[in-house]
Amino acid sequence: MSGRQRWRRPGPGVAGFLTPGLTLALTPWLTLGLILTLGFSGGVATAAPPEAEPAASLEELLREVLEQGGEEERLRQEREQDFLAARDRRRALLEALREDIQEAKAHTSELQDRKNENLDELARLQTELEQQSGNLRQLGGVVRRVAGDTHAALRDSLVSAEHPEREDLAERLVVTEGLPAYGELRRLWTILLEEMVESGQSSRFRARVSGPDGLSRNREVLRVGAFNVVSGGLFLRYQPETRSFLEPARQPPAALQRQALELEKAPPGADLHLFPLDPTRGSVLSLLVERPNLVERIHQGGVVGYVIIALGGLCLLLAAERWLLLALTGHRMRRQQRNAEAVADNPMGRLLRAAAAGAGDLEALQHRLDEAVLREIPALQRGLGALALIASVAPLLGLLGTVVGIIETFQAITLFGTGDPRVMSGGISEALVTTVLGLVVAIPTLFIHGALLARSRRLLHALDQKAAGLTAAAAMASTA
Repeated sequence: MSGRQRWRRPGPGVAGFLTPGLTLALTPWLTLGLILTLGFSGGVATAAPPEAEPAASLEELLREVLEQGGEEERLRQEREQDFLAARDRRRALLEALREDIQEAKAHTSELQDRKNENLDELARLQTELEQQSGNLRQLGGVVRRVAGDTHAALRDSLVSAEHPEREDLAERLVVTEGLPAYGELRRLWTILLEEMVESGQSSRFRARVSGPDGLSRNREVLRVGAFNVVSGGLFLRYQPETRSFLEPARQPPAALQRQALELEKAPPGADLHLFPLDPTRGSVLSLLVERPNLVERIHQGGVVGYVIIALGGLCLLLAAERWLLLALTGHRMRRQQRNAEAVADNPMGRLLRAAAAGAGDLEALQHRLDEAVLREIPALQRGLGALALIASVAPLLGLLGTVVGIIETFQAITLFGTGDPRVMSGGISEALVTTVLGLVVAIPTLFIHGALLARSRRLLHALDQKAAGLTAAAAMASTA
């Protein structure tokens, strides 16, 4: 372009009224307005084209600006109409929501009233339920407690060895929450009745029995009620853990075993038989089996007990020898009294011989007779002093054993404490057994000593009578 400004001929419109000088003067302001207009239109226009063709002249630019302004006005009016329509819709929606809120509040109030009525009705029904049920809520606990006791009783019962299925129901009721079914309650009641009925009956069945050798065999056993189980005349012990029986190595006395064997061999419907029942289901039988016999009791006395037993045996030997000797001497003396000839095998005969040797002098005769009687006293009372000594020493030895046993008991308490009474049982047994042994030996020895002493005195009294008679006869002969 040349330095001269080329101007387009003004056409109709605003640009036609602008002179070249005015146009040049307004160019900066038009440019600024165009920029602001384009910036504002870019900020508010929503459907502006991404790119616009550059205007060829200011007139075109102004026309475009005016067209764009009209378009923007139309869009603004459309947006305003849309806004007003949306406002009206939201206002209508708000009114509808307000009406719904009012209806919801009314419905809520109605529901609250119905809720209060239902709560009152529920409280009334709850009160009525409690009044009608009474202690029904406690029935579950009672049933569980009864089921627990029943399960413990059935577990240790001898009847369960024959009918082990009864424990399942009781065990299930123990862990059941709430009330059990009517059928379960009735079955529990039936089991209790069956247990009472079986307690008065005997039954034969086969079961596993473990012998003293540790071997388990299937044997026929006889259950006597719920108290004892026997097999082959032997008493068995029930093992609830394995539901089997154990044959103890030690059995009750032979008399009880014979009664058990007779009951086993008895046919059904036979007469009554004697049989020992254990109402404690094995406890009394265990104590009876564990009770020591006489030999074991003697061994519990220890050394002091053996000494007392030895003294008792010596006492028996002395007593037997003295009894036989005094009985034989008394028999010979009675025979001598019936015989006129003096025999030297008895005190009476020896007394007669002494009287015959001292005949003629009364005083000498009397002295000879006294000497003969005194000579027979040691032979007739020999051993009686030893019996009296044993009778006196035996209780003292028993007391000695008691002291020794108490000392051992206190030593055991010092070492092991008092937690286990079986630790002290050895010393206590020795203390009591030695006392019993001392009394057992001393009391009969006293009676034996008294009886033998009385018998020897009767024999000496017979000799004294005979000597007095011989002295009197000699005195009468000398005076005649």
